[in-house]
Formats: sequence, structure tokens, C-alpha cells
Amino acid sequence: MKNVNKNNIDKLFKNDCDLDRAVGEIENYAKFERQETHKIKKYIDEKKSGVYNAIARAGAGETVLLLAETGTGKSYSFINALKKMNTKALFILPNSANVEQAMCEYNIPGAYDLMPAPKALKEGNLSVFTWDKTEQLLNIDLSDYIIVVDEIHQTYTDSYREKAIKNLNNIVVKCKGRIDITATPTKLEFEIYDYIIEYIKEKNTKYDVKLYDNINLDKMIEIINKSKNSAVLYNNKKDLKYINELTTKKGDIVYAKIKAKSELYKRIIQHSDMGDYELLLNTTTILAGVNIKNKDITDIIIAGFKDPATIKQYVARFRELKHVRVHIFNNFNDTEASNKVYEVNNIININFKRANKLKALYNELNSKRATGFETVGIDLVPFSIDSNVYYSTKNKCYEIDKLFIISNTYTRYYNSRTIASLKVLLEEYFKDVKIENIEEQDEETKQGIKEYKKVLKEIKTATLKTLEENKKCLVGYEQIKRGSKDFNLMSYMNYHKMSENDYKKAYIKYNIDYLIDKADCYNEIELFSKYVLENNYSLELSWKLANMGKDKRGNIFKKINNLIYRELKEEHPNLLNDNLIEVVAYNYIDKLFGIGTAYTKYNLQELSNDLGIILGDDWKLTTTKLGTILKNIFVIKNKQHRNFETLKEYSYYKNNIPNVEFINSDRVQIKKIERYITVEDIEKDLKLEKGDLTLRNAIKIRKKKILDNLDEIEKAFLNKELDKELKIEKETELIEQLEICI
Repeated sequence: MKNVNKNNIDKLFKNDCDLDRAVGEIENYAKFERQETHKIKKYIDEKKSGVYNAIARAGAGETVLLLAETGTGKSYSFINALKKMNTKALFILPNSANVEQAMCEYNIPGAYDLMPAPKALKEGNLSVFTWDKTEQLLNIDLSDYIIVVDEIHQTYTDSYREKAIKNLNNIVVKCKGRIDITATPTKLEFEIYDYIIEYIKEKNTKYDVKLYDNINLDKMIEIINKSKNSAVLYNNKKDLKYINELTTKKGDIVYAKIKAKSELYKRIIQHSDMGDYELLLNTTTILAGVNIKNKDITDIIIAGFKDPATIKQYVARFRELKHVRVHIFNNFNDTEASNKVYEVNNIININFKRANKLKALYNELNSKRATGFETVGIDLVPFSIDSNVYYSTKNKCYEIDKLFIISNTYTRYYNSRTIASLKVLLEEYFKDVKIENIEEQDEETKQGIKEYKKVLKEIKTATLKTLEENKKCLVGYEQIKRGSKDFNLMSYMNYHKMSENDYKKAYIKYNIDYLIDKADCYNEIELFSKYVLENNYSLELSWKLANMGKDKRGNIFKKINNLIYRELKEEHPNLLNDNLIEVVAYNYIDKLFGIGTAYTKYNLQELSNDLGIILGDDWKLTTTKLGTILKNIFVIKNKQHRNFETLKEYSYYKNNIPNVEFINSDRVQIKKIERYITVEDIEKDLKLEKGDLTLRNAIKIRKKKILDNLDEIEKAFLNKELDKELKIEKETELIEQLEICI
């Protein structure tokens, strides 16, 4: 803690106090029994028996966990062993960079991004896939395959990839055996494993680790400029660009949308080194599983991450280092939650119990729809719920989202740590972590960064306006650049009589590649293509949606979803499943808090409380979310009142008129629900031209697709037409019997 000025004396004292409290924070909270242990100097290949034993046990139907330090060649050993044994296996890696590197390094088939998984599966006994590609294997018989999931810990941390993780879990149970691999096992469910193998490696790299108490770009740039070679992990693309422009080093930025264009990324994937580059700036596109051999790395910077496992994984990407300085920048709270790290599992178990109660309640409500017939109606919901419980369309019941619970519990825990507490957590991996208090970014630099980002935004806005003139040839841009077209794009090209060569000529003529790269508008172009090709929206509507703010666009889609739900409910009342918990909540709101109801934030709180009583203590419909839900279902009128007597003229939820004695203002705002949102309202929000029927046609197509999920027999059953036919058959049979008697 050197070079601290007088202004930081209070901070120093507080850190010392926090450190005193944090002693004892670490216990071995990843408690598990190893059935097999191997000590190695550097690589797993020194003692291959553990790997072969794991494969044999998985082949016999067991679930095996293999633990080994980063950089010990886990993937290398397993892939080579599987190839040698000619074992049918799926090798699963967390992201496309890992899969791309594995396909290149080991010459095995695989699939990532737009590549088809079934094709890769047919090309050899061993194939490698990203998590999201497992969705394409759900309907394939995998009973002869074992599955190896590398970096298994990420399935417990990357909750934002929920769909891919659930598909991966659905694939796992279809395989005859399973092997999980990780270097950071703290978050795993150890009770699911039949056998645990651990490789223990001698420590070869000396780490000098510093913790900084804020994210200071000037300090980062200073470290980079003084380094020989360096690397930065930071999930802020604009800040990475700012850093790259102000450093003296030859660097390149790597993130998901531009990795294919990055020369440094290609170098890392193909040669596992940085070539003549001195600086790597990347998001989590490069994290676990990617190998980078560069003995000249002297400094590694990590900003905005507090999970020790993530920090450890990134540091370990850089192989063959004898000594390296690690700089960890974070913003910290002054106070933290009182729980210790070894108590996190207890908190998770408590959350499991709560979720189980909620699951039982939801399934009890849901059981009312049991009919004895497979069809129970269309599972369409008017809005979503943030919950630890989700509805499984496959199993037709509510289930606990265990990974979401674990991930969120740990994330909340790490984000609540002080700098002193994080120091102690990191010292489970790194010895003698230093805390360095630095001044916050000065105002001049803050203003400079603000202006820089403003310029980037202006460039993007102007560039998108230019690109809009040629948006017809932007549909499917990413697929064309990759040379891999799906059916939707080929249909679009056929309809517009455009060839791939026409696309490429247009890209050159209108300088498309340069403009997209200059404005970094890959996301907008990808969304635009998706809305045209998958949603069948017009070019104009798709462009507007793709260039909207995320929240505004989300609310537009929620309004459309509510409208579709309401129309289908009116047109086909018997075809929708009324017992889904979201529908129960919607019906309650619609009937008791619907058209004609006036409300304030206090009425919303009352509604939230009542929903909690009806649907369980862990209901997550806060007043803020309820307010948003109402705006996406109804047209709501706001009015300010100075005359409090007029408040009595409204009809309130449960007739609870606002208590003026507790209003610390000379006016009060009343919101009144006027009517349901119509398609005209949404068209107005989108500023569609008069006569543009795109949205109406899209809604019509979506409704047809939803209804097509049921065949004619299922529809007849739900509409009770089969009951009528059965009644007619019985009456006919009775008449025939009477005729025989006569």
C-alpha cells in the first residue's frame, strides 16, 4: 500500500479494519472427496491413467469430474485419448473461440456460430461443439456417445446464456456417460458425481497481484505503456477502443462481433501466440480454454470482474510465464453483506428450498389442467416472470432453475465484497495480494472520455443513416461474409432475384464493410437481418426495430405479445392453457386492476403484495415491473391533481383512495387505465407510414404459427367437439339397439 497521499489515510484505515474482519473469510468451501489424485510437474500427459480411467468410467455410464490447474493440457490429453481409443464422444466447449482453436489444433470436426452440428456429428466419432449447438442434437440418438463438458464451472456462472445451458443439460441425459472438466470447482454440485479425479500441479509462475479501488483508464494506459507485452480483459468495448488509441503499443481489440476480422485473433487461434502484437484488448470472447504462448507478457490487466475464478482463468490463458504482474481494477461498495464465502452454499440451499415450495405451488395450480389426454392447450404467456422457477414445455410442469439460483447467489455475493474481502478471496489462488489506493479518474480525463464516446455515437448515427440507403443488401450480411447461407436467406435472395455475387458487388460499390466496421454496428445489422428473415417483417419495420434502444424495442415486442395473447384468447378461448402461472397473474390483474382502475404507486404496492400472497413469498413482480407490465397491456392516462377532493371521483384497486395526509406535495399524480393497447397504438409507436400493413401481417403470421402447434384432433378435443361426436355415436348406438329389440 505505497504512494498514498494524505487524502487516502481514512481509506487506508478502513481497509486495515476490513482486513482484520476478513481474516477467516476463506475456508475450503468447495468440499468434496477425491477418489483419485495425481501429482504432476507440468502436464496431465505425465500420468495419463486418470484420463483413461475417466473415459472408461463414463463409457460404463458414470458421471466423472476431473480437476486440474489451468495450463495442464486438460483438453489436449482428453481429445488425444478419445481419438486414440476411437471413442464416440461429444466434446463441449463454452464459446466459439475454444471450438475454433480445437478444430484447428486437433484436426477434428465441430460446429460453432452458423455451422450445422448434425453434419459435424456424422464426420467422425469425436466432434467438438459450443453450448448453443447442442440444441441441434436434441432429436438425435446419442445413447452410444459419452459427453465431455470442458470448463463446466461456466455453466454455473454464465446465467445470461440460460437457453444454451438448458439445451446442454438436456443433451447430457441422452448420452451414456459424462465427464466434467474444470480448474475452478467451487460452484459445482459435487453430489452428482460418481467419481472425482484431481491432478495437482507444482506452481511454476510467480504472480505479483495488485488490487485497485476504482477503474482508472489513465492508470491502465500507464501500465500498458511501461510493459513489454500486455493483455486487458474488460467487457467495455468503448473503453477498450479509447485505451487502444492512447497507448504506444501495437494492439488489437477482440470481441464477438469483430473477431473474424481481427488479425490478432486469427493468430491466437491458428498459432496460439500473439505474433508481433504487443497488446491484446479483449472481452470475455477470450477467456477459459484459449491458449496464448507469449513469454514477453509482463502485465495482465483485468477490469470489472470480482469472481476469483474468472480472474484466475484469464491469467492462466498466458502460457510459459515465469513471472507476471496482475492488475485488478474494480469499483467497490463501502460496506458489504455480513455473510462469509463458506456460507454461500447454505444460502443456495435456502434458495433451493424456497424455489421448491414455489414449484410445488405452481404445479398444484397447473395440475388443474390434467385431462387424461396428451393435449393441454397452447403454452402462451402474456408476460414473463423473473423467477427461480420456470415452465418446462418438454415435461409440461414447473421446474427449479438450479443453475440460475447458484449463479445469481454467487454473483450477488462477489458484487457485495469490499476490496479487503476480495483480497482475501483472491489469496486462495494468489499469494500476498497487494491493495493499491489510487485517485479516481480526474475530471479532465472523464470529460475527454465522455467526448470520445459522444463522437463514436455521432459517427454511428451518421453511418447507419448512410447504410439505410442500401439496407436491402444488408439482409444476411454475416452469413454472406461467412459463406454459409441458411434456408431463410436463400428464400429471400430468390424472391429478390439476388445472387451471392450481387451481394459482394454491392458491398464493394457502397463500401459496406468499411462503414459497418467504422461504426461498429454489427449488432444492429444482425438484428435487422433476424427481423427480416425470421420474423418476416418488412425492411422498413426491421430497420426501425434494429436501431431502437434495447428497452424501447423490448417494450414494443411485449406489447405485440400481449396483443397476440389477448386476440387468440378472444378468438380461440379453449385452445390456450389457462393454468400457467403467468396467465393466473394476468387474469388477476385484468379482472381486478383492469380498465377503469385508477392508481398511484401505493396501489401498485398493494397489488404486488396481494400477488405475493396468492402466488408465493418469492414472487418477483415489484411495483416497477408491474408498472411496466400495465403500460404494455393498457393505454394509461396520467393526470396531476391539485384539488385533492377530485381524487374521490376515481375507482381504485380495492377502493383504496390515496390518503392525502401522507402526501408531501401540493399535487398528486393519478394514473388511470383507459383501454387495451391496439395494433394502431403500436403502429403509432413505430411511426409506420399510413397503409403499411407489415406489422398486421407479421402478427397474423405469428398467430397462425402458434395455432399450428396443435393438430386438428387436438383442437377438436380442446373445443370439446370430440365430446359432441361421442355423444352422437352413443345416441346412434342406443337407437340401433332399440331397433334390434323391436
